[in-house]
Amino acid sequence: MNSNSSQHARFLRLYAGIQTKLFAFILSVIHNRNDAEELFQETSVILWERFETYEPDKPFAAWALGIARNKVLEYLRANKRSRKLFSDSVYGQILRIAEGGQDDIGQRVSALKSCLQSLKDVDRKLISFRFHENIPVKLLSQYTGRSADSLYKSLSRILHFLKLCIERKVASGAI
Repeated sequence: MNSNSSQHARFLRLYAGIQTKLFAFILSVIHNRNDAEELFQETSVILWERFETYEPDKPFAAWALGIARNKVLEYLRANKRSRKLFSDSVYGQILRIAEGGQDDIGQRVSALKSCLQSLKDVDRKLISFRFHENIPVKLLSQYTGRSADSLYKSLSRILHFLKLCIERKVASGAI
């Protein structure tokens, strides 16, 4: 096996281990699945192109997420019409969690399912339309007759509730 092949194999091994985490991070900031998938692809290409600059004694996930963070910030600057749901500090926490490895993902997914069930039907439908069906807030505004600002506030409130609910369930082991 030549040096180029071994470098490619090493990249694929490292990349396979963080691929899901990388996409989850991008999607958690870019709340539009199509845009997130495009950014994920662009980030993946950049990771391969810059792999020779990766320092093997450093965590690969942190390096890759740093590049993803830069792509996400570039996207947000270029798409000012894309309204951020959270403050910069919340996005910073998302990045720190993603870098930390989250060994309790299974617990968190179970907690999320449970917490979603505890929502009012109207809130659960709003979350489903926005994130599962990927319906933009402007379109939801037209469907519901509510202003986009009102919907953003509701989504923010619901997401905050879900975050706290998940944290409580994980901390208490009640999953």
